[in-house]
Amino acid sequence: MTVTHFFAKRWILPIILTACFILADHASLLTHLEWQTYDQGIRHSVHPVDKRIVLIAVDEKSIATLGHWPWNGQHELQLIRTLARGGPKLIVDTRMVVFNTDQVALDLLEKAKNKLDHSHYSSLDNPEFIQSMTGLEKILVEGIKHLNVVDEYAKAVARTGTIILAMQGIPLHYGQTAAPPLGEAMIKHAITATPPSFPQQLPDSAIILAPPQEIAGQALALGMNIPPADANAIVRTAPLAYRTADNLFPSLALIVAAKSLGIQRSELQFQPNKPISLGQWAIPHDQNYSILTCFYHDDTGKSPFPVHSFIDVLEHKVPATVFRNQIVLIGLTTPGLAIRYATPLGQSLAPVELLAHEVATLLNQDALVHPTWALRFKPLLYAICGLILMFILPMPPRTIGLLAGLGLASSCLLAEIVLMVRHAQWIPLTGPALLLLSGTGILAFTQRTSGKRTLVLPYSEADDSNRMLGLALQGQGRFDLAFERFRLCRTDELTLGMLYHLVLDLENNRRFNEAIAVLEYLEQKKEGFRDCTIRLESNRAMAAGSSLPWNREPSFAMQQEKLSLLDRYRLEEELGKGLFGTVWHGHDDHQHREVAIKIIPLQERFPDEKSFSQAKSMFNRMADQCLALRHPNIIKTEETQILEGRGVLVMEIHDGHSLEQHMSPKRSLALPSIIQMIAKIAMALDHAHRLQIFHGNLRPGNIIFNEETQEIKIAGFGQAMLLEAIPETDITHPWKRTTSYLSPEQQRGDPPGRRSDIYALGMIFAQLILGTSTPAQQIGPETFPDGTPECLIGIIQKCLAPQPEQRFINCIDLAKDLVSCIKSQINP
Repeated sequence: MTVTHFFAKRWILPIILTACFILADHASLLTHLEWQTYDQGIRHSVHPVDKRIVLIAVDEKSIATLGHWPWNGQHELQLIRTLARGGPKLIVDTRMVVFNTDQVALDLLEKAKNKLDHSHYSSLDNPEFIQSMTGLEKILVEGIKHLNVVDEYAKAVARTGTIILAMQGIPLHYGQTAAPPLGEAMIKHAITATPPSFPQQLPDSAIILAPPQEIAGQALALGMNIPPADANAIVRTAPLAYRTADNLFPSLALIVAAKSLGIQRSELQFQPNKPISLGQWAIPHDQNYSILTCFYHDDTGKSPFPVHSFIDVLEHKVPATVFRNQIVLIGLTTPGLAIRYATPLGQSLAPVELLAHEVATLLNQDALVHPTWALRFKPLLYAICGLILMFILPMPPRTIGLLAGLGLASSCLLAEIVLMVRHAQWIPLTGPALLLLSGTGILAFTQRTSGKRTLVLPYSEADDSNRMLGLALQGQGRFDLAFERFRLCRTDELTLGMLYHLVLDLENNRRFNEAIAVLEYLEQKKEGFRDCTIRLESNRAMAAGSSLPWNREPSFAMQQEKLSLLDRYRLEEELGKGLFGTVWHGHDDHQHREVAIKIIPLQERFPDEKSFSQAKSMFNRMADQCLALRHPNIIKTEETQILEGRGVLVMEIHDGHSLEQHMSPKRSLALPSIIQMIAKIAMALDHAHRLQIFHGNLRPGNIIFNEETQEIKIAGFGQAMLLEAIPETDITHPWKRTTSYLSPEQQRGDPPGRRSDIYALGMIFAQLILGTSTPAQQIGPETFPDGTPECLIGIIQKCLAPQPEQRFINCIDLAKDLVSCIKSQINP
């Protein structure tokens, strides 16, 4: 049977097309389109807004009036007292309870008060002196009360009795350090359950931001929240609970809804294969215990919930009676302080606004239902669409068949949206609709000739079908059949690229003879395509039984030409060389984006088996740390792998240059830019330190700066661990680093920590101001240029203190002192 006769059978193409769609759906290739239809359904759904929910926003107006965030706690105390007079049902604070208090002044006042208490002045026979001391004691008590915000805040929370506070966590990936233990004040707010009964679908997580123990113990409840990893992703679901070690915490939305309905925490039962009940309502959640959030909206485009400014409530411009019996949500909405998340409505919402929609969804029972049978029904629906394409649509005249196919595809899409709008049921039908649409397009080329129906198939359509089938076969590991399919296609750039990736799969499976056949075919069709000539030579050598020595310079997979790594990346050009390896400008062939690829020659630097094994272990630990870091001022690591004895890190690419270029008077930066840069680096280091990740090798060469956008990025996290694999007796190893930016304790052999990173940051700070790479021993108050604020010099000297305990405790304190220094210069 010829190819033409084979494809003339009207049932062949629908079968192939249906199989391709089933495979694509199974591989989640159609998920993006399904969600697009889902978003349209959400936009057309109209639900009444819950009037019990009111928002108090820490907006730009509040920040401009009350000063930079965070505040000292007095404003929060005043707000709670104001709201308490109004009698709200619940007060939910979505902000992390962090107060900017002067701890040194508080300690001094408490010492003075204790000393006054032990003076026994009341026993003296001097009424005037006793009266003066009594007045002084009252002043000290008032001062302590004013500064000891945590205790005062805890008392206010206890008196109110309706306050729910938020905790923020991060997901723990496989291999990461376990979540730190929690205090008793926090554990008491967990859902009562034993670890064996925990739902296995809930991933482990760690709490990184939580209220102080004194405040947490007095709160009505605590709710947990984990921000989405990708701030650009559209938020459509809301988790109901999070697991941290041996504790199960409800989400903030769930505990707020439960307390509003008078449901106790003990009534929230999380059991495998059983729905979670909120009163009489069985919450329709998925296997990951998440719900599909209903987003409320109106025609004005404004928030459907009442929103009041923090400062307006504080200044009584909004009467407290407005909040009587209301659920009051307090949160940040100021751009730059609150991350905004995209929603199906096409609007970006702050976390407190997102929480309002989630709570309203639970209270109004508006969560969309995604039936479990829909997943099992989908392959059957694809099969039904395939049967329609095979036996029904080809029978009538071509025009009628075309209209019928388009009508069926439109009906599927319309049915999906109608089910969402009318019945709150989401059954994904976009995939079957696309199958009908594409199948109808193919059948549109059918015409009658000599009383017979013949399929006239353009060459490009045949190419697409063969490519899709070839990719499916390649994914199943049937490489020989995939090669045959690709050979039936035209030899354009797309087909050649697919054949090239087939070669990569064959090499990874050590099927060198088959790889040789594909490479010879590529050379025949297009001589010199990519690095096929080099690969052909190397595959022939491998097929003959020879192997490449460990210490040989990069093999064909590492040549300084355009080649592929990790089955999807191409090296374009070398960006630079550092202490540990070479950084390349790469291209991601799957997602069509530019990346930076760092290649670390582990086996070349550690030729013996023992040290190489230790180096691989250190590299894997370093990779886990890099993958855990997610901060706008830290280079994001996308993927890691050890390939042919070399460690490979795939990272985001960032336009800019290292700070080494600004270590000279000719290219020195302005002082405001330096201060802003140091503050950003400090916040990034604090993010890493909270995850118990320390840089250990912070220097200007590891900091990338873009002068146009003023963006700053830290690179090189975790690479200092690779130095642990170097034998102590090896004093000539090429990875021996310079000691210019190492703290004294690191030079003595101590491991890196918070304060060693602060020391390195202080060195960079000083050298940027001086415009030279001055050693730490020569940096003193007299070395700085005239006009340098004394407070900045004091900060640098504290960073460079020889004893670790004399430096800042953490980077947050360093950033706070920078802010205070700037304020003192603006308002002397």
